[in-house]
Amino acid sequence: MTGLLPTSGGQVLVRSIPTFLGVQAALNPKLTGWRNIHVGLLAKGLNRREATDLAREVADFSGLDEFLDMRMEIYSSGMKARLCFAIATAITPEILLIDEALAVGDKKFREKSAKRLDRHRATAGTVILVSHNLSEISRCCSRVLWMADGRIVEDGPAEEVLSAYQAS
Repeated sequence: MTGLLPTSGGQVLVRSIPTFLGVQAALNPKLTGWRNIHVGLLAKGLNRREATDLAREVADFSGLDEFLDMRMEIYSSGMKARLCFAIATAITPEILLIDEALAVGDKKFREKSAKRLDRHRATAGTVILVSHNLSEISRCCSRVLWMADGRIVEDGPAEEVLSAYQAS
């Protein structure tokens, strides 16, 4: 869906380019957190003034405070994921792909992240969540695709698919 890997068959039809958010999302480790915020916002299509205006909100959401003045190469994987999440969700994309990204951070950050995703869904954005956390899936998703070995095992309402998965 992100276009990172070529498809081996079939097709993916979307109405806009998905924004990908993953724990392994690539930010530039040689830049500071602040610079990565600006670059990330510019890459999302904002102009310089819009990026500057939004940068403080992104920084505040990340909760990284004094670490934002440091180069990202000293960040832990959790800190990188927090910053990536804050940048990727600063504006509501039409399609947001999340790969296990909500598993990072402390309880307060996870709750704050869940609320932000709730706001995105409420404003007509589509959120595609890849996760093994059943409670997270239950809370966030109305539809679930259960996959195993690259194939769909079941597709349907979240409660039904999660029940079948737990019974398997």
